[in-house]
Amino acid sequence: MRDNTRWGLLIPILGLVGCPQAPTPQVQIPSTSPTSQSTPAKSVAVVPLARDNETPIIIREEEVEEGGRLPHFDFSKYQPSNAVEIARVWLLRHQLEDGSWAADGSVGPGCEGECGSTVLGPEAAKRARSRDVATTALALLACAPVRRPSEQIRKALVWLQDRQQPDGSLDRDWLNHELATLALVNLCDFYNFEPATAKALAFSLGSIPPAEGETTGAAILVAAIRVRAFAEAKLMRFQISADRLAQASARLERLVGVRGKADPWALGALFDSQLRAGTSPPPSTSQTFERLLARVEQKSGEDVRSETWFYGSWVAVGVKGEAWSRWKRALEERLLVGQHTESCLKGAWDSRRGLGPSEGRVPATAWGALIADARDEHKRQN
Repeated sequence: MRDNTRWGLLIPILGLVGCPQAPTPQVQIPSTSPTSQSTPAKSVAVVPLARDNETPIIIREEEVEEGGRLPHFDFSKYQPSNAVEIARVWLLRHQLEDGSWAADGSVGPGCEGECGSTVLGPEAAKRARSRDVATTALALLACAPVRRPSEQIRKALVWLQDRQQPDGSLDRDWLNHELATLALVNLCDFYNFEPATAKALAFSLGSIPPAEGETTGAAILVAAIRVRAFAEAKLMRFQISADRLAQASARLERLVGVRGKADPWALGALFDSQLRAGTSPPPSTSQTFERLLARVEQKSGEDVRSETWFYGSWVAVGVKGEAWSRWKRALEERLLVGQHTESCLKGAWDSRRGLGPSEGRVPATAWGALIADARDEHKRQN
């Protein structure tokens, strides 16, 4: 992952749209792939946690399990120092034995029984259970910057790979497939999952979501995720042509043109995607940011959707002065303040606590970690 592209373009799961069968073009695996997955290195001296200025974790040769399994995350060796790192620890503690995550964190084997999403009603809980692929991908994206060997992350990638169909799709829901593809793109180079990633990208390249519902926010999110996945994959030397990336970006721009006046976050998604893809000049930073800022200042924290906080925080990376101070204040007072600070819940956010429709404590916490990380990126760049 490259420093300027490691941030996952994330989504709340707003609805189910079936993926059609489609012919899948071939995507060439990068020629400079790391060592085979079946033979991981037996000794890793120091692996940076996320960036050079953060505390490294030492992994000794004897910690690698028999058969070359990577070590589990050892919490006794890791002292998280900020909200993002604490959230990642909570997510890894609440991962299921099979490598996936469920929206209700209390079912994780590391939970002490306090983390159930009790605010979810029967229908919301049913929807959450149908989104395990999306929930797992979202948790992976939140943990992706932790660039160290981890058996938990590898197991989660295997869990996604095991759900891949012969045509390359990772789920029959468009949102879930694109989000899972983006998670693979973010981590495939470090964990050697290039073949599964290439198949998922090939399915996306050969498929177009149905026209029905194209004016919805969900359609914009699918298009934005696809642009991000293609852009990052291209940087990682997967064979994604500039023309295909431009086509995906143009489709996003068309969808935002229909919806952008109603949803300021869509302008933020367009700004972020076009800036990273480099396919056309993004909209004005000040114009986009002012609309996002107005939205969060006019509503209570619980009414602001996750994508508004996320895209607004990334547009805000290039903003300085009073406008940035206003955004940072609203973000911290209306959303980040909801992170738990003690007991088994330490590091988690409650479902719907300023995180829009992200139903369940696991997706809420993954959202919170990525939004807080976007805020921290402003500090690193300014």
